[in-house]
Amino acid sequence: MEPFSLVTRLTPQDWRAYQAACMRRLRHQDEGGAFFGEQAYEFRADGFHTNRHGLNSFSSWSVVRSISATAEHLFIWIDKFQGFVVPLRDLPAGVGREEIIRQLEEWAGRTVEPDSQWDAVHRAPAADGPATVIATEDGGRGGSPGWFATLLRLLTLRSAPDMPAQASAGLIGLLACLALGIWVGVDWLAKLPDPEFYVYGVTEISWYALMLLAIAAVLARRSVPAVDLGRVLSIALAGTAVLIVALFLIDRYLSWPWTLVASLLLFFYFILYAARSLRAISGRAQPAALVSGIAVAVGFLWATQWLYVDPSVWSAPDDEDEAGYESTWKESESLLFAQSERIDAAIDRIAPSTGASPAVFFVGFAGYGEQRVFAEEIELAARVISQRYGLQGSRSVFLVNDRRSLDAQPLASPTALRYALRRLAGKMNIERDILFLSLSSHGSVGVLSVSNGPLMLQDLTADDLASALQESGIKWRVIVISACHAGSFIDALRNPNTIVITAAEADKASFGCSDDRNLTYFGEAFYRDALPRAKSLREAFEMAKAAIVAREKRESIDASNPQAFFGEEIERHLRQLERPPDRRTAHR
Repeated sequence: MEPFSLVTRLTPQDWRAYQAACMRRLRHQDEGGAFFGEQAYEFRADGFHTNRHGLNSFSSWSVVRSISATAEHLFIWIDKFQGFVVPLRDLPAGVGREEIIRQLEEWAGRTVEPDSQWDAVHRAPAADGPATVIATEDGGRGGSPGWFATLLRLLTLRSAPDMPAQASAGLIGLLACLALGIWVGVDWLAKLPDPEFYVYGVTEISWYALMLLAIAAVLARRSVPAVDLGRVLSIALAGTAVLIVALFLIDRYLSWPWTLVASLLLFFYFILYAARSLRAISGRAQPAALVSGIAVAVGFLWATQWLYVDPSVWSAPDDEDEAGYESTWKESESLLFAQSERIDAAIDRIAPSTGASPAVFFVGFAGYGEQRVFAEEIELAARVISQRYGLQGSRSVFLVNDRRSLDAQPLASPTALRYALRRLAGKMNIERDILFLSLSSHGSVGVLSVSNGPLMLQDLTADDLASALQESGIKWRVIVISACHAGSFIDALRNPNTIVITAAEADKASFGCSDDRNLTYFGEAFYRDALPRAKSLREAFEMAKAAIVAREKRESIDASNPQAFFGEEIERHLRQLERPPDRRTAHR
């Protein structure tokens, strides 16, 4: 290759590339490199000579930006980051620290500045004893006190200039145990006065541990230069402990809209906490890493909602029957065989349809027994439909999975629903009467979750529901499905004699299906608020949908977009039963 030359101008981008390369190289100390080993200095009036591993150089005092001193070192700075380190332990005999500082100030024409931050971390040896180390950069003998002081400063949104260089496994384990202990304690307080240990919640905590590790890994990797994962994980664990306590206090002591205000403030607090922490670790702002971390957190929270992850390790039984919920493993077979008799008994209590006007019959289906919200919603639906359409006598059948009791109602399953519809049709005038079928559970595309503790039950699919209705022979149907992805049921059920109202679009989740609630968001908007006041089912749906859209917008969650199909024939048929809203009910 021929000799060549070039002239270039270095830019901030070149500096960032150089800094990243330096950080990668500094991960492995090179004892034979230019920094370590023997170095010779010769100071004089016009500048100073250096000799490092045979590399000779001369620097005039005019290129020196500043000089700083600690109890043990002199730092001669050429620019903000590049300089020469002069250990004072090797001064010539008879030359003291103060004497050389005065001489350098005279030659360089500038004052030697004390480096107070360095001295605060590395204390000089006492005159009459060994050195006392307060804290070290690598988290050595004083690592734990240094870390706890640093975390306290960051959690109070102050700067942390002396961030320890490493986080030990012991520190990370201690912080993880602290966060876990706080969660277990807070969960116990939330389930008072009679909490019971729920062993299955322990495994779901691992999901949140995975989320925390993923966020920390992304923050560490996306930082420029990349930073130590252990330090980021330590900061994330400390923040998690604070987050758990804050969310508990917000949930317990604040009501709407103050919960929203507090939640927004908490969100911005953790954004600032993460930003300051990354700056403390890397020495610079890390907007790309911060945005990436937020994206990972949002993705995990969305998946958490979709998978119904509940890390509660304590449950709060509502009555004595729940204590025996898990004791029914041996009785499950006989329990399932008894369901047809229970359904028969419930339907035998219903009087047959009489008169010339259409009558309304109600069937409620609560599919997911591990959370009481679905059973509560079906109970409210039955009351509202009865008040609205004047169910004569007891024309309601309940198929309910509820961990609080396996005996209060016939249990919900696809087989039970098929059997109940067929038996109920015998009490109806199927060419005139109207079935109001209300289903509430978790859901996925084309599937409604059916679960009841130890019982081995099949989920209810859209085809299952359509075929069960077809077999029953019931002509006029109003079907309300409160579940995620419930809109995926519409195509299988639509016909001119059917109304289908769903809590969400086919590819959307609905909200409010947690065990600490009495109703889902859809149940509150449709059954509790809209239906008692509306003039028709169509108007009730539109009112409920508008309320849900406004609520989801306020809470900054993805729109569930409730869907409905109104068959032309049944809308005309229903007009015979529509009555003015009950104003007393509407204003409760």
